[in-house]
Amino acid sequence: MGLATGSLLQACASASTGSSPTAQPEPAAARTSAPAQTGQTVEVVQTGLTADYPNFPELLQLYAKQAPNVKIITGPQQGGSGSTLAQLKTEGSNTQVSLVFLVRTSCRGHPPAMRSCCIPSTKISYDDPTTSASGLIFLVGAIKANGGTIDNPEPGFAYLEQLKPQVATYNTGGAQALANVQKGEVALAIHYSEANMYNKYLQNAPIDIVVPTDGMPLSALSVAISKYAPQSDAAADFVNFLLTTDAQQLLAQRYFRPARTDISVPADVRSKYPQKL
Repeated sequence: MGLATGSLLQACASASTGSSPTAQPEPAAARTSAPAQTGQTVEVVQTGLTADYPNFPELLQLYAKQAPNVKIITGPQQGGSGSTLAQLKTEGSNTQVSLVFLVRTSCRGHPPAMRSCCIPSTKISYDDPTTSASGLIFLVGAIKANGGTIDNPEPGFAYLEQLKPQVATYNTGGAQALANVQKGEVALAIHYSEANMYNKYLQNAPIDIVVPTDGMPLSALSVAISKYAPQSDAAADFVNFLLTTDAQQLLAQRYFRPARTDISVPADVRSKYPQKL
C-alpha cells in the first residue's frame, strides 16, 4: 500500500533554482523569444518528472494543441528533488534545463502517525532524504511524530534506527518505492496521494492508500524556471499553460487536486479520496 503524503500539483510563478539570488543573469544569447512569436520549433528540456509521470503525457498532448512548435523534452533523471537541485547547481550556467519540477514540503496540524510503519516483519521502502523529497517528508514526519524538532532531530533518528531491520530498499526517488510496492517486494512505501490515486484507479495498480489518522506532512509538486534556462520564454509559456482552465480541469478529472480555486473536483473522483485527505 502507498502511504499518502498529501501532494498538490501547483504551477508556481517563475522561481529561481540557483543557489544564490545575487548571481549574474543568464547571457543574452541564451534567451529566446516567446514561441508564439518565432514560429520556429523550440525544444524545452525539463527535469524532475519522468516522461510517464501521472498526467504528464496528457498535459503535453493538450499543450501541443496550443503551442505545436514547442517540444517539452525530458532530460536525464538522476533521482528525486534533491538530486534535481544538485544537478542544477553543478551545471550552473551550462545547464540545458529550462523547466524544473520539485516537491516542496511542510508539516501542518498534528504530527503524522508513524507507528504503522514500525510493525515487526513489515518490509518497507525508505527513500534517501538527500535525493528524494518523499524521503525527506518521511524524515520530517519521523522527527515531529516522536517529539523532536528540526533543531532537535535526534528522536526521529532514533525511530529510524528502529526501522532499519524492516527497510528492504533505499531508493533515490519515490517512483522506485511505488514500483516496489506494486511488485510485492515491500508492504509499505511513502508516496504522494494523488500519484497513488492515479495509479490505483486509472492504472489498476495493486495498491491501497493509507492516511495516518492524526495528520501527515503536506507536499506540493511545483514547477519553476531554471535561473539559466536556455529557453526561458518557452518555459514560461508552459508554466502559464499549467494554470489554464483546461490544464487544471484535466488534472482535477484525473485525481490531481487543482491549484486554481475556480476548478471543481468531479464528485466521482472526490468520493475516492482517502478519508482526511
